[in-house]
Amino acid sequence: MVEGERWLKRAAIAGYVNAMSELGERYLDGNGLSRDREKGEEWLRNAVAANYPYAIDELGQRLLDGKGLPRDQEEGEKWLRKAAQLGYEHSMYKLGLRLLDGNGLTASPQEGRRWLRRAAAAGYVKAMSELASRLLDGRGIPKNQTDGENWLRKAVNAGDAAAACELGIRLLNGDGLKKNQQEGEKWLREAADLGDATAIDALAGKSAQGDDYPGGRDDGDMG
Repeated sequence: MVEGERWLKRAAIAGYVNAMSELGERYLDGNGLSRDREKGEEWLRNAVAANYPYAIDELGQRLLDGKGLPRDQEEGEKWLRKAAQLGYEHSMYKLGLRLLDGNGLTASPQEGRRWLRRAAAAGYVKAMSELASRLLDGRGIPKNQTDGENWLRKAVNAGDAAAACELGIRLLNGDGLKKNQQEGEKWLREAADLGDATAIDALAGKSAQGDDYPGGRDDGDMG
């Protein structure tokens, strides 16, 4: 047993819920420890029994996706909903997306929109950015430019580099927003300064191609 594993186990045995959860995940994924589904599930469920929202969410997501555990939609949904109801913002966000897109759960767009908005209103930046994109594009949510721009700017003001990049590209291309090259370039450069790879590529592409900017990031890069 390596020293790191020894200390992690000692912390888990002592009742530290974050250690229980991490130990469970490491066993399930074979990350730094020999893969052991039985031990992994036991430690993760111990953290769930201690009402640790992160572990509740993790168990729910793994059951829904069949990641390290047999897929079980009914139980997975139960735990994901519990974590969301506890106010865990990541769970609100993920539950919203799953319900909107029918990913692992039966699609329920109206409920999905409510959960995504709750996560955004709670200040979860990924939810702000995702909600903004969907509102601007009308993707699973009725299109609303004013509301979409408002949420996108909130995400930018919260320091999200990806949101700054999206805002910049949308303004430059007039994609869902009124075209504004000066402001678009400002936000694109801001995102690039923060290390956003898409913004860096867009600026590089502009330098190589002249006045045209490459299109925005793919849906799969959002959220």
